[in-house]
Amino acid sequence: GEWVEQWIQASEQFNLPEHSVLIEVTENTLMGTDSEIKRQLKRLSEFQIDVAIDDFGVGYSSLAYLQRLDIDILKIDRSFIKDIEKNDNSIALVRAIITMAHNLNVEVVAEGVEKQEQYMLLK
Repeated sequence: GEWVEQWIQASEQFNLPEHSVLIEVTENTLMGTDSEIKRQLKRLSEFQIDVAIDDFGVGYSSLAYLQRLDIDILKIDRSFIKDIEKNDNSIALVRAIITMAHNLNVEVVAEGVEKQEQYMLLK
């Protein structure tokens, strides 16, 4: 838990604007029932430090933690984006992730967008 306090102190010391710091965690980090992690994420949120779940969809995804934790951004893993223009299953999964995140007021980032067609499908 020291790292949380260090980020909060640094943000205050340098008078950083709200939401200017983003901490990325993998979804596997969140899978445990460890209430200490939940407390730490809540503390970050109180100080307007954003939290992103990196590589969403490739770990041990559990939608339950999305409603229990204060998450600001979901980063969709590039494995879903790589062949999105050729794979109907990828399109369906990505659409579901985006819709779910938006309904929870969570921003979405798609990793690995390299082609205009991928961008247009995501848009």
